[in-house]
Amino acid sequence: MSESVEPAASSQIQRAFVTLTIFVIALIGFIGNLAVFMYATNLKIFQNSFGRLSASQSFAEAILCGVFLCFYCPMVLLVRNTRILIGLAYAIPCFTSIYMHLAHNCLLPYVDFGWYFGVNTSADCDVIRFYVDFCKDFGVVAAIAVIDITTIIMIKVTAVETRQTSVALAESEKKRQREITFVKQCLIQGAVFATELVLFFIVSTRQTHPILIFLCTTVAWSMVHTIDPLVLILLNREFRNMLMKNPIRWSNNNSNNRVAASG
Repeated sequence: MSESVEPAASSQIQRAFVTLTIFVIALIGFIGNLAVFMYATNLKIFQNSFGRLSASQSFAEAILCGVFLCFYCPMVLLVRNTRILIGLAYAIPCFTSIYMHLAHNCLLPYVDFGWYFGVNTSADCDVIRFYVDFCKDFGVVAAIAVIDITTIIMIKVTAVETRQTSVALAESEKKRQREITFVKQCLIQGAVFATELVLFFIVSTRQTHPILIFLCTTVAWSMVHTIDPLVLILLNREFRNMLMKNPIRWSNNNSNNRVAASG
C-alpha cells in the first residue's frame, strides 16, 4: 500500500490461493453470523438489548461475508470487475468516511498487487485515511474498552459489597457472571477490531510483498467479521449447547412456549 509498491498482474495460482483463503474465512463468518442472528435471541440470556444488538450486528456482518463470497471471490478468481458491488459493502457501514473520501476524490480502487481495496495515494487522502478512518475508529474502540473495563470493576466491587452484607443468591451470582461474560465479549471483539485497524492502516503500508499486504488488509478485514460471532458462541455455553442439538426444533419449541406464556 506504500508508494514504492508497483501494481503487477497476479498469476492464476495466486488468485486461486487468494480466492480459497477468503472463501473459507467468509463462509465460516457467514454461517456463524447467520446462526447468531437466527438463534441468539431465542435464549433467555439474550432476550435483552445486548442480545438484540448482537443479532442485528450479526445480520449486517452476514451480509458483508456474503458479499465477499458472492462477488469478491469470483472477481479475483475469474478476473471480473465487480468492484462497484464490493465498494457498496465498504460504503454502507461508514457513510461519514465515504463522504470524506468522495469529497476529496479519494476513491477505493481494487489493487491486484495485494488483492485489496485501498485509497488513492495523495496528501489529502493520506490525512483522511489516517484521521477520519483510523483515528476515529480506533478512538471509538478505545472508549468502549474503557467503559467495559470500568463495568467489570464495578461488577466486582458490587459483588464484594453484596457478600459483606448478605449471602449472595445463586441467581444473582449467575446474572453477575453473565454480565461479566458480555463485557468480556465486547473487550475481545474490540481488541480484534483494533488489531485489524493497526494491520490495515499501519502495518500494511510497510509491506512490499503482495501476500503480506493481502494478509494485513483483506484477510484481516474478513477475519474481524468472522471472529465476532465465534467469540459470542465460544463464550456462551448455553448457545453452544443449543447449536449442538437441533436448533430449528429448539427455536420452534421456544417460540411456542413464549406464545403460550403470553397468552
